[in-house]
Amino acid sequence: MRRASAAWALALVVAGCTGGQEPVPGGTTAAGPTSTGAANGANCARFAPADVVGPALGLVLGNPREFVDGQTLTCEYARGGVETEVRFRSGVDAEAFAGGRKAAEDDGLRVVDLPDFHEQAYAATRGSGEVVQTSVVARQGGLEVSVTSGANETSARGLVTRLIERRS
Repeated sequence: MRRASAAWALALVVAGCTGGQEPVPGGTTAAGPTSTGAANGANCARFAPADVVGPALGLVLGNPREFVDGQTLTCEYARGGVETEVRFRSGVDAEAFAGGRKAAEDDGLRVVDLPDFHEQAYAATRGSGEVVQTSVVARQGGLEVSVTSGANETSARGLVTRLIERRS
């Protein structure tokens, strides 16, 4: 399951990458994945700390592992059942966002648009029965925020909004 969700997250990033010049939250332009923290203050502890993400999703989470790749800051949290991930991507326009949505559909996820939720948004689910992974992805301005976890869509939507507000 972890491999499939990681591949899905990577597909979203690759499909939606743009040549934008806006840095990830906090101004970093670090190249390549890293788990040592982002330069210039862009980090999970600042933008998506476990004590904000966990309660919003109704999960008990450990501190996140952090990865920076170009315009993307990814925060992966330990515990909580199904993999829990928050991702911030800068420089995302409407076309790039649509490409990420299409990549999710092409990967076999059930995708539904979320009208009237930020500038653009969709929810994507994988799995059935007891193991369901839900992602809520929204774009506001040039910032895309996604929350992927075993929590319900309503909780994920609330967290996405809170994270966008924290970033503003």
